[in-house]
Amino acid sequence: MRSLAYWFLSLTLVSASVQGGWFDEDDSPAEVTPSSTATARLTTKDATADVDLPLSDYEIRPLDVLEIRVYQEEDLSNTNKVSQTGQITLPLVGTLRVAGLKLSEAEKLLIRNYKDGYLRNPQITLLVVEYASRKISVLGEVKNPGFVDFPAEKGLTLLQAIAESGGFQNVAKTDDVIIRRMIKGKETKIRINATDLMKADSKKEDYILQPDDVVYVPTRFF
Repeated sequence: MRSLAYWFLSLTLVSASVQGGWFDEDDSPAEVTPSSTATARLTTKDATADVDLPLSDYEIRPLDVLEIRVYQEEDLSNTNKVSQTGQITLPLVGTLRVAGLKLSEAEKLLIRNYKDGYLRNPQITLLVVEYASRKISVLGEVKNPGFVDFPAEKGLTLLQAIAESGGFQNVAKTDDVIIRRMIKGKETKIRINATDLMKADSKKEDYILQPDDVVYVPTRFF
């Protein structure tokens, strides 16, 4: 069994960069299983998630690049990069905060503002033409703990993230991998049995991660 000091060393590689500080298994954020209604996009099948979100459900983030199309108003159509503070600047309207809004919500915001004294019946479409860089964190009993790039346009699964981190250590407790996620401003802890996912005859689908998730692989004590 490795010493306690070595265990702490593996955690400290990236813990200073992860919001929320030390990853303590015994603390008590809201805890759900993949079938819980607290994670609305997860299905009732264990370790399965629905990643085929409608484009309008995408949540805008700082440094995303948006294409703004205003029907029959070429002078108002443009490509706009969301600032670090989550804002875009538009002709006539000025500065609007869009980070944190779904694309459909941001479209409605722009329509309301252009309708207010500028256009009679504005028809506006927003598209993401470039996604901001985003990552997840993988901590604990993996060979290369740290950050993993999250390809927003493709998605990332739990086992893919583990593979990107070098795979599990021999002492990894693979049947109780913990994922921490912010859901509507509240930290939620999701427990996944990765042992089942790795079985050749498994009928379970790999678990889909989200940007800024923190994956923690605990130690299996003999």
